[in-house]
Amino acid sequence: MSTLFSAGPQALGYLYQTIRYSLYVIVENLGREDRYLRIEKLDDIEIVDGDTPQNSIQVKQTATNLTSRSKDFWKTIRVWSENLRDGRLKLPETILSLATTARAPDNSIASLLRQENRQPELALQMMLEETKNITSSLKDEFAAFTSLKPEQQKSLVNAIHIYDRTPDIEDVIGSIKTKFFGVHLENRDEVFEGLQTWWFSQVVSHLRSNSETQLKVSSVQLKLAEINDRVKSKRLQDPFLAENVPLDYDWDKRTFVLQLRLINLPAPLGQIAIRDFYHASKLRNWLVDELYVKELTTYDQKLKDEWAHRFFANEIPQDSSTDDVIQQQMGRTIYNQIITNVNIPIHRDLTDIQITRGSYQILADMRDNLEIGWHPNFKEAIKKLLPDEN
Repeated sequence: MSTLFSAGPQALGYLYQTIRYSLYVIVENLGREDRYLRIEKLDDIEIVDGDTPQNSIQVKQTATNLTSRSKDFWKTIRVWSENLRDGRLKLPETILSLATTARAPDNSIASLLRQENRQPELALQMMLEETKNITSSLKDEFAAFTSLKPEQQKSLVNAIHIYDRTPDIEDVIGSIKTKFFGVHLENRDEVFEGLQTWWFSQVVSHLRSNSETQLKVSSVQLKLAEINDRVKSKRLQDPFLAENVPLDYDWDKRTFVLQLRLINLPAPLGQIAIRDFYHASKLRNWLVDELYVKELTTYDQKLKDEWAHRFFANEIPQDSSTDDVIQQQMGRTIYNQIITNVNIPIHRDLTDIQITRGSYQILADMRDNLEIGWHPNFKEAIKKLLPDEN
């Protein structure tokens, strides 16, 4: 007895056309709340608007090229021909689409019916020529097409649109995810899994009702928003909040510590700055390595902009003759304005001001490219403390 898992390519093709590709089709129609899908009614998939199919789609996953005598191509022609002959298909109101992973070779009938450079008249002429060379494998398919009246044949071919080399059962996943507008990039995989699981149950119910229940675009929109909201509610947790600063590290050699010494920051505040630096360093490395957050350059620029607003808003002395005590006081004022008042979240779930404060210490530690400091003349002052760095 054949099962879904033992049927091999047949089962794979059915999963593709019935579940994944139908999900792709309905996601492509997001924003058209009045539309719905029917599966396995007249065609593999139908996009219906009101009571009239707008697009009747045959879906094929195959490695065989879509030549002018392709069995897959002519089987599709037979389905459409019989539906048209029996009055189940309305033309020209309905588009007839064949979406296949196969390739339509140049100068084949199918290649003449792609979206670009369409030549339906030539395609019809070639189809009629092919039907003159009857073989047992295509006898029924040719008979269905030639049983149509000439005007029906012309109307049918004019309605056909070939989409060859469409994404296969795996690649179509990426195409679906690109339609998830409003879903954060890092959440798309989880949202897709949730939507596909739900969609499978919807398709099963649809097929059990003999395709009478509607697979509504509006229902997919609501479910997509619901899953996205649920995924977003899973807040990212900071794994380093309780981690202690190493005691065996000589922090006095760090540039950010020297910057704090320049403004004579009280020792307890200096210890907090070290803690913030250590925590932010661990967190930022984790975000890049584990979550592939690549926006740190933009984030740091925001920090620099906020620093510049406050630093240059103070009347910075233009020479080094100003009393050291006054310069230290000015530096502490600038430092407090930044550390106390600025909080720019590094991630939507990580909003603790400690991360912003630690990131400022990281920027103040960049000895080779020092752009941020607290002392009014921090660049010159740091050079004096680091004579070997000139």
